[in-house]
Amino acid sequence: MSRYNELVFRATHNSYAGAPSGDLGSLHRQLDRGVRFLELDVHDNEFASAGYRIGHASPGDRVVHAGGNPRGDGLGAWLGSVERWSDGNPRHAPITLALDLKDRLTDNRSFAQGNLARLNEELLEAFGPRLFAAEQLTSDPWPTLEALRGRLIVVLSGDEGTRLGYVRDPGHNPAVAINGSGQVVEVHDSGGGELWYWTGDFSSPGRVRWHRHGRYDTGQRPAVALNDAGLLVEVHEDPDPGDDRLWYRVGRLTSDLEIDWFSQAGRSFPGADQGVRPSIRFVDRASEYVREVHESPRTGQHWYWNGSLDSSSREVIWRREEADEGRTSDPLFDKARDGATGRKLAVRTGSHGAFESDTLLYTTGSTGSQRIRYRQLAFVETKRGDAPALEREGAWFFSASAKNPDSRKWAQDHRLDGKLVRLWEFNERHYATDPPVSFPATDHPATDWYEDYCAAVGSVA
Repeated sequence: MSRYNELVFRATHNSYAGAPSGDLGSLHRQLDRGVRFLELDVHDNEFASAGYRIGHASPGDRVVHAGGNPRGDGLGAWLGSVERWSDGNPRHAPITLALDLKDRLTDNRSFAQGNLARLNEELLEAFGPRLFAAEQLTSDPWPTLEALRGRLIVVLSGDEGTRLGYVRDPGHNPAVAINGSGQVVEVHDSGGGELWYWTGDFSSPGRVRWHRHGRYDTGQRPAVALNDAGLLVEVHEDPDPGDDRLWYRVGRLTSDLEIDWFSQAGRSFPGADQGVRPSIRFVDRASEYVREVHESPRTGQHWYWNGSLDSSSREVIWRREEADEGRTSDPLFDKARDGATGRKLAVRTGSHGAFESDTLLYTTGSTGSQRIRYRQLAFVETKRGDAPALEREGAWFFSASAKNPDSRKWAQDHRLDGKLVRLWEFNERHYATDPPVSFPATDHPATDWYEDYCAAVGSVA
């Protein structure tokens, strides 16, 4: 029985742009005709007020709302339109949906601002269990056509930096904390003075599912502690290499594993204390008491602060014993490793597959190194001329312009290798390749030549 990657599917280009009387038609009209690959161009302009929106050069550009298409430009409504058709036609061949990202989502610095965690949430809300996620394809081969009937597959196209950011995250000086519930907080610096976090939990033995990601401050060399109530205390050095002040932040993990930071910026330690290589742990994960140990930037002497969380002021009350004035022979806490209730977790940076040595990685003790990255709900498409890492790192989806002979040859080579290939603007019969590409994405699906071509190559619906 044929597998998904061996088949050909009717496909359209700029699928939102179909006038009811034209060749393309509404999304539902395209799907009724047997189209099983759709493309939506996605923008994040004014995300806080408008969310993700579709359009060609800008939100709303060339978008046709007539013929049963959604009345607005919001991505969620267009995803919902596809889902409703799928719900009414449960035996359809899998629908593959390309989201052509016209804007860079990696400069959206949190879930609330529209980063890739938010895009993932939109996909889950729209498609739920019908979504065949990239993380479900753990090894070759692809499922059969029959196994994928009624399912939806999403592919990220467009902005290259965003596609790279979906599959790997670069960073420096990572630190991690875990609590008794298996909740995880990772913090790191960018190498350029910005501080970022990931949150996650143990979704299965030996694997962390990373949920939220965001920028939270400026600084370098952060460390973090997390208790069983979900309270966390983060410490870091000043971002200015000539300034050795220490700073801290306090927050709480919410039910959706977002961090609710209790202040808008970091707070300094008493007396604007200075130090390097700060480290921190809760004395007991059931308590609100922490101990911080850092190093003198001049002598290498270790110094400490003991702290207790003040629930009214939402800050840490720091203190030292008079007898030692804060000096200690205690070692620094190992900020890159933590463990609780039988779980172990370590973070580091290094090379991973085709990706460079600054890739954020984690291990759990029972598995090898894995990337800290967004949950892989969507597949990532590779385009001709992309960074080599995208093409080498187990990629399945490839696309190119049908108009360019060199691009067609590039696409044909990947098709011969068993990959899934799309040629967009497939608007003339002589653009055909041997073997035929998976998704001949046309602007004219109702023309006789396209119908004849799809019949000749055995496209499925």
